[in-house]
Amino acid sequence: EKNFDTKDVDFEIYGPDVSITEWSQEGDEWKCKVEFHKDGEYQFGFSCTDLAGNRGKYQKIDEFVIDQTNPVISVSYDNMDAEHEMYYKAPRRAMITIEEKNFDAKDVEIRLTAQNQGKDIPTPEVLGWSSEEEVNRATIAYDYEGVFTFDIAYEDLAGNAANLYLGDHFCIDLTNPKIIISG
Repeated sequence: EKNFDTKDVDFEIYGPDVSITEWSQEGDEWKCKVEFHKDGEYQFGFSCTDLAGNRGKYQKIDEFVIDQTNPVISVSYDNMDAEHEMYYKAPRRAMITIEEKNFDAKDVEIRLTAQNQGKDIPTPEVLGWSSEEEVNRATIAYDYEGVFTFDIAYEDLAGNAANLYLGDHFCIDLTNPKIIISG
């Protein structure tokens, strides 16, 4: 624009703070840089009016998300009453929590193993994900006998990876020993 005045520029920006550089000119071309550097949801639009009163408008509103934060995985249990560090005589339930605003449950990778007396048995199910703001939860019920392991990997929608949750390993033994005296 030949008759451009930077004072007649209207940015339509919704979201966290942005920074806008000073305008520079090369011939009839004017440029500035708008930086979206904080995590958040943004909408961006733009219009301007030249010195003759002609109005130009960017014909759409861009919507996008900036997410630079890695998700955080944590696991807690309702039964911590272990014997010899890994043996439990009652069922237990694992509560998985992933702190992440841009969460999608289908991207959670939970690798479970289950064995009884050295043979593979069916693994327990991950019971539905629930979300409240940035906290996403699921549970796993260990209510039958077996030796169980699981680890969790997760990458959010922006490609940020959580630290791999490795190596829970424990045994559920619900059977009392039988004592037999003979002879």
